[in-house]
Amino acid sequence: MGAADPANSAPSILDGFDHRKAMAGQRVELPCKASGHPAPKYRWLKDNVPWEPDSRFRQTVTGLLIENTRPSDSGSYVCEVWNNYGTAEMIGRLYVKQPLKATISPRKVKSSVGSQVSLSCSVTGTEDQELSWYRNGEIINPGNNVRITGVNRENLIMDGMAKSDGGAYQCFVRKDKMSAQDYVQVVLEDGTPKIISAFSEKVVSPGEPVSLMCNVKGTPLPTITWTLDEDPIVKDGSHRISQIITSEGNVVSYLNISNTQVRDGGVYRCTANNSAGVVLYQARINVRGACQISSSKKTHITHCSGEEDCCMC
Repeated sequence: MGAADPANSAPSILDGFDHRKAMAGQRVELPCKASGHPAPKYRWLKDNVPWEPDSRFRQTVTGLLIENTRPSDSGSYVCEVWNNYGTAEMIGRLYVKQPLKATISPRKVKSSVGSQVSLSCSVTGTEDQELSWYRNGEIINPGNNVRITGVNRENLIMDGMAKSDGGAYQCFVRKDKMSAQDYVQVVLEDGTPKIISAFSEKVVSPGEPVSLMCNVKGTPLPTITWTLDEDPIVKDGSHRISQIITSEGNVVSYLNISNTQVRDGGVYRCTANNSAGVVLYQARINVRGACQISSSKKTHITHCSGEEDCCMC
């Protein structure tokens, strides 16, 4: 005597879920198992849209398996089952949480003594987190040259960096039982301006064009000024100052005199200044002509007629 055929019946949900939580990157299974005869068919919807086949999603005999979950997988999932005798459905919600992550920018910090350094810590995976800044393992608090700004203290601004301020800077984030951190290395160089090359002492004749050059290196880029016998150079039709920045990051400043006169003779000085320090270079330019004495703020300089009868007062 053969076994009796099972009675026909509408589907009934045996196993389902109300909600599931997962961290991004994890595997999660959304259970959905139903009874019924004939064996029911299954269909999944996400946010009321039929599920599209995806290499990360796989329907199994026990539910829907999702590999390498993403925050975009969060939403409402519906498991529909049916056969010739009826239908049933199960509704559950999946929440995929992004792991707590801290990222400091910029990633590379190379600056100079005396400069300003600003760091920003971007946090994902939570809100209202507790954020702290550390330098070489010691906590950083706001002070005379240190500012910590932002809703969550995510911005660190430091003025007038000293040599001892270099090192490893860490952003540490804590939320409940989760924590994350990131760090960058801040390298501080001696950015004091240095004269790489410059003009030399010379004797010129009236009317002869003269070009004086100062090539300076420093971080931040130095500002270069020119003086004659300690008086600022006045730019006019005959006296022009220009500068370029080389591919190596040097500042090259030029003082061009198109129609040199006896009064243009004297001690020329180029001064390079930035937040790390100051450096100067000077040399004498002699202009042939009748010996004259011109007064300046601190000294008297003569302009020479020839190379042998120069006099200074």
